[in-house]
Amino acid sequence: MAPSNYKLSRRSGPREPLGGIDVHRLSTRQRQAIAAEEAERKRQLRQEEKIRRHREEAAMVELPTHPDDGPLIIPATQRSSSKRPANAAYDDTPLSKRQKIGADGYVKEVPELFIWEDDPSLEQPPTSSMIGSGLDAKKIDPVAAMGLLGKLPVEIRDDILRYILQWKKDIAVLNGWSLVYPRTRPKLDLGITYTCKALHAQSMKILYGENRFAYNIRDPASHVSETHEIFERVFKGMKIPIDKYGHLVKHLKITVDPSRIHTKTKANFTKALAKFIPGQGDLAEPAHIQTLTLDLPAVNSQDTKGFGPLDPHHIPIVNYIGHGTKVRQALRLLNVHFIRVTATDKNKHVFQHTIDLRSYYKKKQETQALKETGEKRVQDCESARRIRDERVHRSLAKIHDLPLRLRELIERRSSIINNNNNNTDGDDSEDNTEDDTVVNKLGALPQWKFMGIKPLRTRSITPEEIYMREAFVPTAPHTEGRKARKHKAMVRRAHDLFERSDDEGPFPPEMTDEEGFE
Repeated sequence: MAPSNYKLSRRSGPREPLGGIDVHRLSTRQRQAIAAEEAERKRQLRQEEKIRRHREEAAMVELPTHPDDGPLIIPATQRSSSKRPANAAYDDTPLSKRQKIGADGYVKEVPELFIWEDDPSLEQPPTSSMIGSGLDAKKIDPVAAMGLLGKLPVEIRDDILRYILQWKKDIAVLNGWSLVYPRTRPKLDLGITYTCKALHAQSMKILYGENRFAYNIRDPASHVSETHEIFERVFKGMKIPIDKYGHLVKHLKITVDPSRIHTKTKANFTKALAKFIPGQGDLAEPAHIQTLTLDLPAVNSQDTKGFGPLDPHHIPIVNYIGHGTKVRQALRLLNVHFIRVTATDKNKHVFQHTIDLRSYYKKKQETQALKETGEKRVQDCESARRIRDERVHRSLAKIHDLPLRLRELIERRSSIINNNNNNTDGDDSEDNTEDDTVVNKLGALPQWKFMGIKPLRTRSITPEEIYMREAFVPTAPHTEGRKARKHKAMVRRAHDLFERSDDEGPFPPEMTDEEGFE
C-alpha cells in the first residue's frame, strides 16, 4: 500500500505529495479549489514561456539601418511574386499588421488582411484619404465596381440590360402615371438595378427610356371616399417613382376609352399631358419624349348606342381636344419629336395621323439656349432657316387642325356607310364590301393612313387561336351570308396585323426624313 500522503494516479506508481495533505480525506469543494490553483499555476507557466519565445524571435529580426528607411522599402525589395508564405518575415508584414508586444508581454491581436494585402497582384482601390491627398477623382472609374461586366463595351451592356428590363408589351399605368395594374404588371427582374450606382443609372435609362407606358383615361373618381382605400389595398407595392425617373421616359401612350368618352374625364386627359410639360409637372428634370401616341375613338353619338347627347352626329372626342380645352396648348409645350394620333372607328379600323415636331423641338432648344447664354448654338444659312421655319409652321398647323381632321374622318366614314346601305338594301347575294370600301376611301385621305384592325381584347391572341376558333364554328351553306363573310374578313385582317406587329417589335419603327408625313 502507498502511504496516506501520496495520491495514486490512474496509471501505475505514486504521485508527488500535495503539501502533505491527504486529498482522499478532503471534501469535494476543497479538492476543486486545489485543482483550480494547480491549473492557474500551469497557465502562468505557459504564458511566461510564450512571452520568452516571442522576445527571442523579436530580438533576431533585422531592422532598417536608417530611421528614414520606412517599412515600405523592405517589402518592395524582399517580397516575392508569389502569395504570402506560410512563415512570413517580420519585415514583409505591413506596419499596421505587425504584432505589438507590450512590456508586460501582452500581444495585441492583428486584424485580418484585406484582399489586396493578401494578394500582391491585386491593386488597392482608392480611399477618401488618397483622393484628398491630391489624387484626381476623375481618374477613378465608377464602372470598375461592376467587375467583369464593366469591362464589356457599353453597347453590349445595353443589349444585356434590354434583354432583362425591356417588356414586349405596353406597361399599363393609372392614377397620374404612378401605379401599374397588378394583373398586367410587367414580369421583370429588377435585381440587377441594386448592384451598384453606375449600373443602376444605366439600368434606369433602359427601363424607363425603352419601354412604352400606356395610360388609359379611366381612373376612379377621386371624390369617392373608398377610392383611396382601394388604392392602398389593391395597388400596394405597385407604385412607380414617376416624379424621380419620369424625365427618362421616351415613349408614351394615352388612350381614351369609348365607354368613358361621355363622362367627366377631360380633366384627366389634360393632366396626363401636363405631367411631362417642363416647369408644370413634378418631374425631377425636364422630359424629352420621342413618341407620344394618342389613341382616340373615332365615333359619334350614333355609334355609342344612344349614350351622350341626343344629336346622332355629335362627335364626343372633339370636346377633348377642340375649342375650350388646353390639349393643343399642352401639345405645343411638350418636348416631343413625334405625335401619333390613332383613331379607331366602330369596326376597330385603325387610322393614324402623324405630326413631325423635330424642327419645332430644335427651335425651342435653340431659343432656350439663347436665353441662358445669349449666343446661338448653330448659325444656319438663310435657305436652311427658311426650310426649318416652314416645317415648324406646318407642324403647328397640324396640331391646331387636329379636331378638324378627326371630324373629317368620322363624318366621311358615316357618309360612306350611309351610301353603301342605300345601295345594298335587300341584296345579300353579293359579297359585302362595306369594310373594304370604308378602308379604301378613308385611307385615301391625305392626312390619314390605314394601319389595320385592332384586336377585340388587349390580351395576346395568336393567329393559331383565331383559326382554331374559326374551325370549330358550325357553318352551313345557307348561313354563309353577310355576317359570316364579314367575320372571316376581320379574322384575315387580324392575322395580317399580328404578323406585322411581331416583325416590327413592341414599338413602331422610327421615322426618317425620307418618309412622307403629309
